[in-house]
Amino acid sequence: MWIYKSKAYLFVTLTTCISSLILGGFFVELAFTLVPLAISIAYSIGVLLIFRELKANPV
Repeated sequence: MWIYKSKAYLFVTLTTCISSLILGGFFVELAFTLVPLAISIAYSIGVLLIFRELKANPV
């Protein structure tokens, strides 16, 4: 986040960590299905947010 000055990277980091902790901790039986799904959703949303940031602030 600090390197790229982007809130999208912070979103991806926090969403990945929190969803892994919650889904892996409370739904242990389904963790191998739910955690990768949640992480892929977080990364997909992160990509969209990064594209929006790049469009708003072209280099």
